[in-house]
Amino acid sequence: MNAVELNEAIGITDTRVLAGLLKMVEGQSGAAGAQLRYQTGVLSANGSVWLSQTVDRVYTFWTSLAKCFDTAQAIDSVTFELMEQFRKDMVAVPAQGLPAIAVRNFAVRMALAEQAKILAATIFTSRREIDRYFSVINDAFEAAELVAASGRDNVAYVALIKLHAAVSNDLANRARPLPKMVTYSFPKTRPSLAIAQSLYQDPSRSAELISENSPIHPLFFPLTGRALSK
Repeated sequence: MNAVELNEAIGITDTRVLAGLLKMVEGQSGAAGAQLRYQTGVLSANGSVWLSQTVDRVYTFWTSLAKCFDTAQAIDSVTFELMEQFRKDMVAVPAQGLPAIAVRNFAVRMALAEQAKILAATIFTSRREIDRYFSVINDAFEAAELVAASGRDNVAYVALIKLHAAVSNDLANRARPLPKMVTYSFPKTRPSLAIAQSLYQDPSRSAELISENSPIHPLFFPLTGRALSK
Protein backbone atom coordinates (compact mmCIF):
# COMPACT_ATOMS: atom_id res chain seq x y z
CA MET A 1 0.00 0.00 0.00
CA ASN A 2 1.59 3.27 -1.09
CA ALA A 3 1.02 6.72 0.42
CA VAL A 4 -1.51 7.77 -2.21
CA GLU A 5 -3.63 4.66 -1.63
CA LEU A 6 -3.41 5.05 2.14
CA ASN A 7 -4.45 8.70 2.02
CA GLU A 8 -7.42 7.94 -0.21
CA ALA A 9 -8.63 5.14 2.08
CA ILE A 10 -8.24 7.24 5.23
CA GLY A 11 -9.96 10.18 3.54
CA ILE A 12 -13.00 8.01 2.78
CA THR A 13 -12.95 6.59 6.30
CA ASP A 14 -12.92 10.01 7.97
CA THR A 15 -15.08 12.13 5.68
CA ARG A 16 -17.60 9.56 4.50
CA VAL A 17 -17.81 6.52 6.79
CA LEU A 18 -17.19 7.98 10.24
CA ALA A 19 -18.88 11.26 9.35
CA GLY A 20 -21.88 9.31 8.07
CA LEU A 21 -22.18 7.32 11.30
CA LEU A 22 -21.94 10.47 13.40
CA LYS A 23 -24.56 12.18 11.28
CA MET A 24 -27.06 9.50 12.28
CA VAL A 25 -26.67 10.41 15.96
CA GLU A 26 -26.57 14.22 15.72
CA GLY A 27 -28.04 15.74 18.85
CA GLN A 28 -27.72 12.55 20.90
CA SER A 29 -26.28 13.51 24.28
CA GLY A 30 -26.55 10.12 26.00
CA ALA A 31 -23.81 7.65 26.86
CA ALA A 32 -24.20 5.70 23.61
CA GLY A 33 -23.76 8.81 21.48
CA ALA A 34 -20.73 9.84 23.51
CA GLN A 35 -19.27 6.36 23.12
CA LEU A 36 -19.65 6.52 19.35
CA ARG A 37 -18.00 9.94 19.20
CA TYR A 38 -15.13 8.60 21.30
CA GLN A 39 -14.68 5.49 19.14
CA THR A 40 -14.75 7.39 15.89
CA GLY A 41 -12.28 9.92 17.29
CA VAL A 42 -9.83 7.20 18.31
CA LEU A 43 -10.13 5.51 14.92
CA SER A 44 -9.66 8.81 13.10
CA ALA A 45 -6.54 9.58 15.12
CA ASN A 46 -4.97 6.16 14.60
CA GLY A 47 -6.47 5.12 11.27
CA SER A 48 -3.40 5.62 9.11
CA VAL A 49 -1.18 3.53 11.37
CA TRP A 50 -3.76 0.80 11.91
CA LEU A 51 -4.67 0.49 8.24
CA SER A 52 -0.99 0.27 7.32
CA GLN A 53 -0.65 -2.66 9.71
CA THR A 54 -3.24 -4.67 7.78
CA VAL A 55 -0.51 -5.86 5.39
CA ASP A 56 1.09 -7.57 8.40
CA ARG A 57 -2.24 -9.22 9.31
CA VAL A 58 -2.96 -6.84 12.16
CA TYR A 59 -6.65 -6.01 11.86
CA THR A 60 -7.10 -3.31 14.49
CA PHE A 61 -8.41 -0.86 11.88
CA TRP A 62 -11.19 -3.17 10.75
CA THR A 63 -12.23 -4.37 14.20
CA SER A 64 -12.35 -0.77 15.44
CA LEU A 65 -14.46 0.27 12.47
CA ALA A 66 -16.83 -2.64 13.07
CA LYS A 67 -17.23 -1.56 16.71
CA CYS A 68 -18.24 1.90 15.54
CA PHE A 69 -21.04 0.36 13.49
CA ASP A 70 -22.21 -1.81 16.38
CA THR A 71 -22.27 1.17 18.73
CA ALA A 72 -24.25 3.26 16.24
CA GLN A 73 -26.79 0.51 15.65
CA ALA A 74 -27.44 0.15 19.38
CA ILE A 75 -28.59 3.77 19.62
CA ASP A 76 -32.40 3.94 19.57
CA SER A 77 -32.55 6.83 17.12
CA VAL A 78 -30.63 4.86 14.46
CA THR A 79 -33.40 3.32 12.37
CA PHE A 80 -33.38 0.91 9.46
CA GLU A 81 -34.11 3.82 7.14
CA LEU A 82 -31.16 5.86 8.39
CA MET A 83 -28.85 2.91 7.96
CA GLU A 84 -30.27 2.31 4.47
CA GLN A 85 -29.52 5.89 3.45
CA PHE A 86 -26.02 5.49 4.85
CA ARG A 87 -25.59 2.29 2.82
CA LYS A 88 -26.70 4.03 -0.36
CA ASP A 89 -24.32 6.91 0.33
CA MET A 90 -21.45 4.46 0.75
CA VAL A 91 -22.27 2.64 -2.49
CA ALA A 92 -21.99 5.96 -4.31
CA VAL A 93 -18.57 6.83 -2.86
CA PRO A 94 -15.93 6.98 -5.64
CA ALA A 95 -12.81 4.92 -4.90
CA GLN A 96 -9.77 4.19 -7.02
CA GLY A 97 -7.16 2.30 -4.99
CA LEU A 98 -7.73 -1.15 -3.54
CA PRO A 99 -7.56 0.04 0.12
CA ALA A 100 -10.22 2.68 -0.53
CA ILE A 101 -12.42 0.15 -2.33
CA ALA A 102 -11.98 -2.20 0.63
CA VAL A 103 -13.09 0.53 3.07
CA ARG A 104 -16.14 1.36 0.96
CA ASN A 105 -17.16 -2.28 0.57
CA PHE A 106 -16.64 -2.96 4.27
CA ALA A 107 -18.88 -0.02 5.17
CA VAL A 108 -21.63 -1.26 2.86
CA ARG A 109 -21.43 -4.77 4.30
CA MET A 110 -21.43 -3.54 7.87
CA ALA A 111 -24.50 -1.42 7.13
CA LEU A 112 -26.26 -4.56 5.89
CA ALA A 113 -25.26 -6.45 9.01
CA GLU A 114 -26.60 -3.68 11.24
CA GLN A 115 -29.85 -3.52 9.24
CA ALA A 116 -30.25 -7.26 9.82
CA LYS A 117 -29.97 -6.67 13.58
CA ILE A 118 -32.49 -3.84 13.45
CA LEU A 119 -35.01 -5.99 11.57
CA ALA A 120 -34.49 -8.87 14.01
CA ALA A 121 -35.50 -6.56 16.86
CA THR A 122 -38.48 -5.01 15.01
CA ILE A 123 -42.04 -6.02 15.90
CA PHE A 124 -44.21 -6.17 12.79
CA THR A 125 -47.99 -5.86 12.72
CA SER A 126 -48.77 -6.61 9.06
CA ARG A 127 -47.36 -8.48 6.10
CA ARG A 128 -47.23 -5.27 4.12
CA GLU A 129 -44.55 -3.94 6.47
CA ILE A 130 -42.49 -7.09 6.04
CA ASP A 131 -42.96 -7.12 2.26
CA ARG A 132 -41.57 -3.59 2.08
CA TYR A 133 -38.45 -4.57 3.99
CA PHE A 134 -38.12 -7.75 1.94
CA SER A 135 -37.87 -5.69 -1.23
CA VAL A 136 -35.25 -3.31 0.19
CA ILE A 137 -33.15 -6.07 1.73
CA ASN A 138 -33.18 -8.27 -1.37
CA ASP A 139 -32.06 -5.45 -3.64
CA ALA A 140 -29.32 -4.36 -1.21
CA PHE A 141 -27.94 -7.83 -0.59
CA GLU A 142 -28.01 -8.81 -4.24
CA ALA A 143 -26.00 -5.70 -5.15
CA ALA A 144 -23.44 -6.40 -2.40
CA GLU A 145 -23.19 -10.06 -3.39
CA LEU A 146 -22.51 -9.06 -6.99
CA VAL A 147 -19.71 -6.74 -5.87
CA ALA A 148 -18.14 -9.49 -3.77
CA ALA A 149 -18.42 -12.03 -6.57
CA SER A 150 -16.98 -9.61 -9.14
CA GLY A 151 -14.06 -8.92 -6.82
CA ARG A 152 -13.55 -12.65 -6.22
CA ASP A 153 -13.95 -12.05 -2.51
CA ASN A 154 -15.16 -15.53 -1.63
CA VAL A 155 -15.19 -15.00 2.12
CA ALA A 156 -17.37 -11.89 1.89
CA TYR A 157 -19.59 -13.49 -0.75
CA VAL A 158 -20.34 -16.54 1.38
CA ALA A 159 -20.93 -14.39 4.47
CA LEU A 160 -23.37 -12.16 2.56
CA ILE A 161 -25.25 -15.14 1.13
CA LYS A 162 -25.64 -16.67 4.60
CA LEU A 163 -26.78 -13.41 6.18
CA HIS A 164 -29.18 -12.72 3.31
CA ALA A 165 -30.72 -16.17 3.75
CA ALA A 166 -31.00 -15.74 7.52
CA VAL A 167 -32.77 -12.37 7.22
CA SER A 168 -35.11 -13.67 4.51
CA ASN A 169 -36.03 -16.76 6.52
CA ASP A 170 -36.65 -14.70 9.64
CA LEU A 171 -38.94 -12.27 7.83
CA ALA A 172 -40.79 -15.07 6.05
CA ASN A 173 -41.40 -16.98 9.27
CA ARG A 174 -42.67 -13.89 11.05
CA ALA A 175 -44.91 -12.95 8.12
CA ARG A 176 -46.91 -16.19 8.11
CA PRO A 177 -49.08 -15.57 11.20
CA LEU A 178 -49.64 -11.89 10.41
CA PRO A 179 -52.83 -10.62 8.77
CA LYS A 180 -52.75 -9.68 5.11
CA MET A 181 -53.64 -6.28 3.74
CA VAL A 182 -56.92 -6.13 1.81
CA THR A 183 -58.70 -3.42 -0.15
CA TYR A 184 -62.14 -2.23 1.01
CA SER A 185 -64.69 -0.22 -0.94
CA PHE A 186 -67.85 1.62 0.13
CA PRO A 187 -70.40 3.43 -2.05
CA LYS A 188 -70.11 6.69 -0.14
CA THR A 189 -67.70 8.48 2.18
CA ARG A 190 -67.72 7.31 5.78
CA PRO A 191 -65.89 8.33 8.95
CA SER A 192 -63.11 6.11 10.22
CA LEU A 193 -65.14 4.94 13.22
CA ALA A 194 -67.92 3.65 10.98
CA ILE A 195 -65.48 1.86 8.68
CA ALA A 196 -63.76 0.21 11.66
CA GLN A 197 -67.15 -0.93 12.94
CA SER A 198 -68.10 -2.34 9.52
CA LEU A 199 -64.82 -4.17 8.98
CA TYR A 200 -63.96 -5.33 12.48
CA GLN A 201 -67.01 -4.65 14.66
CA ASP A 202 -64.55 -2.61 16.71
CA PRO A 203 -64.57 1.22 16.35
CA SER A 204 -61.37 1.48 18.43
CA ARG A 205 -59.42 0.15 15.42
CA SER A 206 -60.10 3.35 13.50
CA ALA A 207 -56.60 4.57 14.42
CA GLU A 208 -54.93 1.84 12.35
CA LEU A 209 -57.15 2.71 9.38
CA ILE A 210 -56.12 6.34 9.66
CA SER A 211 -52.45 5.36 9.86
CA GLU A 212 -52.73 3.09 6.83
CA ASN A 213 -54.74 5.41 4.54
CA SER A 214 -53.76 8.94 5.64
CA PRO A 215 -57.15 10.57 4.92
CA ILE A 216 -57.55 14.32 4.69
CA HIS A 217 -59.80 14.07 7.75
CA PRO A 218 -60.99 11.01 9.76
CA LEU A 219 -64.61 12.02 9.11
CA PHE A 220 -64.17 11.84 5.35
CA PHE A 221 -62.43 8.63 4.36
CA PRO A 222 -61.82 7.79 0.69
CA LEU A 223 -64.30 5.41 -0.93
CA THR A 224 -61.61 2.75 -1.25
CA GLY A 225 -58.67 2.04 1.01
CA ARG A 226 -56.49 -0.58 2.68
CA ALA A 227 -57.07 -2.47 5.90
CA LEU A 228 -55.83 -5.51 7.74
CA SER A 229 -57.76 -8.66 6.86
CA LYS A 230 -58.50 -9.39 10.50
